[in-house]
Amino acid sequence: MGRLAGKVAVISGGATGMGGAASLLFAAEGASVAIIDRDLAAAQAAAQAITAAGGRGFAFQADVSQADQVAAAVAAAERAQGPANVLFNHAGTIVIKPFLDTTEAEWDWLHAVNVKSMFLMTKAGSARHAGAGRRQHRLHQFDQRRGRHPDGGAVQHHQGRGPHVRPRHRGRVSRPGHPLQRRLPRLYRHAAWAA
Repeated sequence: MGRLAGKVAVISGGATGMGGAASLLFAAEGASVAIIDRDLAAAQAAAQAITAAGGRGFAFQADVSQADQVAAAVAAAERAQGPANVLFNHAGTIVIKPFLDTTEAEWDWLHAVNVKSMFLMTKAGSARHAGAGRRQHRLHQFDQRRGRHPDGGAVQHHQGRGPHVRPRHRGRVSRPGHPLQRRLPRLYRHAAWAA
């Protein structure tokens, strides 16, 4: 039995690249997976690959920087597969150009996709849990290195790119053999709420 057997997952930006690999991996580990991506055709292809492998995959289109689209996609995912208890915030983008050539619009877009989307996705999922009587949600921050932030955590969420909160103990935790290094999965840049 897979490590995510019985789990219901939502993955933003889960159609291609690392997000697509995460969608396939979560499904292979037993989770039902809803992929939310602005590229619907790619999301459908990933969902079909999951289904062809014997899993449960669903595809939904949304610009994850837009609150109304996020809310609609999360609601549609819940109708399709039930309430989610795993959220993987993978959606992200990048502006590749010299800093002084970057426009304000590009900067705003970068942060809308990389930072605001994580807020919107987590809020949409948490609000639906609270509506079902689950009132306590803990937010935990994880670093790209293999240590875990001391507050602990359960269900993992991922912020694929962009600014993120780093543990205060980063320098010490990153040393080989530090006890915190043995306590967390080897994923990079995470934020988590426990359902």
